[in-house]
Amino acid sequence: MHEHPASRRTTRRAFLGIAAGSAALALTGCGSDSPAGIPAATPSPGASPTPGRPGSWSEASHGDGAAPDLALVFPADRVNTLRVTIAPETWDAMLAEMTAIYGPRGGAPVPGDLPNPGWVRATIDFDGRTWPDVGFRFKGSSSLAGAWSRGTDHFPFKLEFDRFADDTPAVAGQRFHGFRELSFANNHRDPTRFKEVAAYELLRGAGLPAGHAAIYRIELDRGDGPALVGLSAAVEVVGDTVVARAFPAGGNLYEAGGDAASFAAGETAFEDAFEPEGGDPDWSDLRATHAALHAPTRTGDPAAWRTRLDELFDTDTFLAWLGLATTMGHFDTYGGRGHNFYLYNDPASGRLTWLSWDHNLVLPEHATGYQSLPFDRAGVTAHWPLIRFLLDDPHYRARYLALLRERTARVFEADALAARFEQLAALVAPHLSAGEDAAAYHPTVERLTATTGARAAALAAFLG
Repeated sequence: MHEHPASRRTTRRAFLGIAAGSAALALTGCGSDSPAGIPAATPSPGASPTPGRPGSWSEASHGDGAAPDLALVFPADRVNTLRVTIAPETWDAMLAEMTAIYGPRGGAPVPGDLPNPGWVRATIDFDGRTWPDVGFRFKGSSSLAGAWSRGTDHFPFKLEFDRFADDTPAVAGQRFHGFRELSFANNHRDPTRFKEVAAYELLRGAGLPAGHAAIYRIELDRGDGPALVGLSAAVEVVGDTVVARAFPAGGNLYEAGGDAASFAAGETAFEDAFEPEGGDPDWSDLRATHAALHAPTRTGDPAAWRTRLDELFDTDTFLAWLGLATTMGHFDTYGGRGHNFYLYNDPASGRLTWLSWDHNLVLPEHATGYQSLPFDRAGVTAHWPLIRFLLDDPHYRARYLALLRERTARVFEADALAARFEQLAALVAPHLSAGEDAAAYHPTVERLTATTGARAAALAAFLG
């Protein structure tokens, strides 16, 4: 779930200061067909002799010049395994920090907008290779709070592979098969365990700038041997490789998370609502878009209003996203909450472009999950002007309907989705926790398939 900007800012201050002095943390990964004991790292041709680097270090796997290996890190047809090995004293320190922030573990539910704890060092072994001194921390909002309240070790977390490069030169520029960062969601409130994967496939299929996701099996070893904690979704980080792949370098990137992310009239505290993630942001591009959105020309001279808005904001990408997000049932984002999206100022066009994030609650298994998102979005108020103002304008409304036909209806096809859900369920089922009711899993997927088919039919009827 969403990570509030305040959480990230507090994290960077190392809330209880454990990041610098924590004991080593080790994460190990392999494919789903690997033996239970992950093989030890072995030297590879061309391995670096630099002190502090493992013998398995290579430019292809660790170097900052390697292209991101999407097929290896985000496979569509298998489950990778991450084994998390952490010294008991480090784990205890992390839990103590969580207790200081969230209260007693396993107690009453806690708010989902509290700060995240600080970074610790990690060592990652994956596919016979080792990455030392990697930054590791718990992340998230309601997903982290929910895991804490349930008393589970299945936390969402984030990795930064050169986080500690300032004081550990050996890991300067360290990458993980071309990735500097990876985010791991714990599938909070997603009984299928594959909604993040399916959502990103739909977004990319619709021609939208979007990342990749894959199913990972997470094991945790705190000194007493590895144990399965659950299935997580590895998600490509927007500010790392998603933007770099889709756009020219150097643009401002913002993650939304606050009242001003609504772009409502009077909401202009953009510094509080948009966390800068790249470029050299001063929020002036957001202020200019807000001013254009609320300009008097919207009603006095609509053509001039559209021209100015289109100069500053990629309305086509937003409307295409809106159609697909509505169809998927993505209620936990713009139109209901001011989070779970990014804005990137494309230096080639000078326009802010919309990027979607956090999809564990999309594609509900029950029809009631779609009730608040009719295709015409008639119930959305002017508090969300990017929806209300654009869909009230005849030109933009016609474009929204055209994009629903051209993109959403093309990718949101019932038979294709049913087949893909079946494939993903076949990947998930063998890795369900021992205490889970495996017999209940497939009916859940069947309900999702039926509901998705009904949603596709409803879209066709709406467009018809």
